[in-house]
Amino acid sequence: MKIINAIISISILLIIQSCKKEISNDAINNNTSSISKESDSTIVYIAGGQFTEDSVTGKVIGHAIYWRNGVAVPLTTSFSYATSIAISGNDVYVTGFMTTGNSYDIATYWKNGNAIMLTDGSNNARITSIAINGSDVYVAGWVIESSGNMVAAVWKNGVQTELADKSFYSYANSIAVNGNEVYVVGGFMNGHLDSSTVMCWKNGVALPLTSYPFSYATSVILNGSDVYIGGVSSAQGYYTATYWKNGTLIPLMVGNFSTQVNSIAASGDSVYAVGFFDESNNGAAYWQNGVSIPLQGVTVNDPSPGIVNSYASSVIVNGTDVYITGGTNNKFGNDRALYWKNGNPILLKNGADSTGLYANGIAIQ
Repeated sequence: MKIINAIISISILLIIQSCKKEISNDAINNNTSSISKESDSTIVYIAGGQFTEDSVTGKVIGHAIYWRNGVAVPLTTSFSYATSIAISGNDVYVTGFMTTGNSYDIATYWKNGNAIMLTDGSNNARITSIAINGSDVYVAGWVIESSGNMVAAVWKNGVQTELADKSFYSYANSIAVNGNEVYVVGGFMNGHLDSSTVMCWKNGVALPLTSYPFSYATSVILNGSDVYIGGVSSAQGYYTATYWKNGTLIPLMVGNFSTQVNSIAASGDSVYAVGFFDESNNGAAYWQNGVSIPLQGVTVNDPSPGIVNSYASSVIVNGTDVYITGGTNNKFGNDRALYWKNGNPILLKNGADSTGLYANGIAIQ
């Protein structure tokens, strides 16, 4: 069962996970170390989940979880999906969506395991990202309006504000907050849904960004006075991994194949981005200062165990350490969640089970 393809959303977070690559799961097993080997002062939190398939009905059931130093913490027994995670003091926040009974997807975040539902389930809605600023909780995502269109939205302490005209199709993928400044990024699509324009809203007002006919944003971070936005532009007729620094477009890889940035981080003068590339072999990608860096365990043309998917979903820098979340899927449909610390892969499990898992956001304490 390929859980990577189990939930498809215009929120680009999920689109990334359909890419394919050849990888050795033996290499992952042999090269992974235990997350418990982190130093006592470092706690690694990762948002993700597990999908299982009913052997009789074939129905796929998903449950959001998060890992704290490698130990899986369940969030709900209802169908749910986790997209991002944040830490504030002793509080753990995980975002995503869940269902109750016969409801549509409910925009939800969990604080210390307690579900806080922001919509009533009468229409689909999802949260993709979270930012904590003092006592204020900001989340971004989208809702399906009565028009049937997906509309980008932000919630501050549970109060919803739509960012775009509900007559059109828009979505929000990431949020960052600094003092009174709130940045939300995503995309805006025309009525025919055949083009997308990268969007950045600052305090609810759209900012102009250099782009191409098809572009969108997946991630935003603030580093001092600089604003970094990761995403995609169509530089040469292909989806091109791109980031914007203070509104200026910087392509990371241009060629006759598609690439995408899913997450971006900055530390000092260094810029880190992760996502995927789609050439003759597709899979997880990592760039530092524009240079592509291979991720250990993700190898091309490895004959065993066969062609699989791989993806890199999130990146964060803690001091001199670089953490990247992602996952793989082998030809037997065994999905595995992992993260890389300084390029070394570390496998995640739910108890003794390492299959059917995915990893999205990451936070360090």
